[in-house]
Amino acid sequence: MIINLCKLQNILRLLVMVSLFGFIFIIDYQLKSKQRADELKVLRQQYLADDPEEGKTVGYEIIGDEIKYNVVENPKIAIVSTVKCYAKIQGYHYILAVEKDFDCYQRDQFFRRHCIVAKILPNFDAVLFLDADMGVVYPKRRIEEYMFQNFDVIFYDRFYNWEIMAGSYLVRNTPYAIKFLNDFANYESTLPDSFHGTDNGALHFFIAERFFPEEMYTIDLCRQPYKYSRDFDDVFTYEACLRGILGARTEFDRVKILKKGTGWARDSWLTDGVWNKEIGDFMLHSWKTSQLQTIPNRRIKPVKTSMYEWFNPLAGAIHLDKCNPKNMSWSYDERLLGDSEEMMENLTELRNRVTKQQFRFFYRMKSFV
Repeated sequence: MIINLCKLQNILRLLVMVSLFGFIFIIDYQLKSKQRADELKVLRQQYLADDPEEGKTVGYEIIGDEIKYNVVENPKIAIVSTVKCYAKIQGYHYILAVEKDFDCYQRDQFFRRHCIVAKILPNFDAVLFLDADMGVVYPKRRIEEYMFQNFDVIFYDRFYNWEIMAGSYLVRNTPYAIKFLNDFANYESTLPDSFHGTDNGALHFFIAERFFPEEMYTIDLCRQPYKYSRDFDDVFTYEACLRGILGARTEFDRVKILKKGTGWARDSWLTDGVWNKEIGDFMLHSWKTSQLQTIPNRRIKPVKTSMYEWFNPLAGAIHLDKCNPKNMSWSYDERLLGDSEEMMENLTELRNRVTKQQFRFFYRMKSFV
């Protein structure tokens, strides 16, 4: 049952949005050509407005019961601006955490971030952890819409495959959630010497072992492609195997997994950057600065396209000094505002294709057992 939003707003002291700096944000790759470099320069000039915080970002460190803030220089990025602006509009704390400020010693950076969230969480009532290539597209939605009374850890299903998304989750400040995050961060020690899929792949084993201990024989069968994985086909194979153990369930003790299309974010490239608030679009994923493209002057169909490019849905830059609860109206590029019926039809068709693909990948298990 969803919590009454008014009541929840009175209960929550602070809801904090966290992105981890240093290994998620991809600011610049070495570009292959001067032409592409010039194009990115133009796009940055178009979308990056003057920042009243002068490009500085809040670093974060926990000292006893006190929170110590320190200023860390960071280039201004369009993706950051949407999340920062959203947090100012809705009254949330926005923290761009710097991993060196925390005593988290996991070797794999993707597991280390969960340790960091566990250290931040005790200072707030709830934390929404975001991959740093996520951006807000519709700032009128509130995070509380995705919180549920009997659950402390909330994930969502990715749309383009059958993965549980490890790069974004919503957690309450409870001993259960803190232990869950620390245990998952330390699950790094179980990684095989293979193309294992880092924390995103490991999350499926972690959940299966935690909530289905009686199925260890089946879990170990799923572990065969995990141990010898060479590519994403093998990763998707063992994930399909493990999702077979989880079945149609979406609730596991105090952990909940939101079904496809019902989470707070989806991949932008599923609809070629086209979006619509009426289908639930709130945040979009896969906004990497180096992959930003110029919007073509034609009708853009809401169909699956390359995951290595995206279009900025905003018609101009965000001015952070104008972000406040009385100013929730953003200016959008109309070429990316899609028809809700057409988008739902295409996304439903994609979801059905993904379901068929999951069966095909599960069938690949025959090569490993």
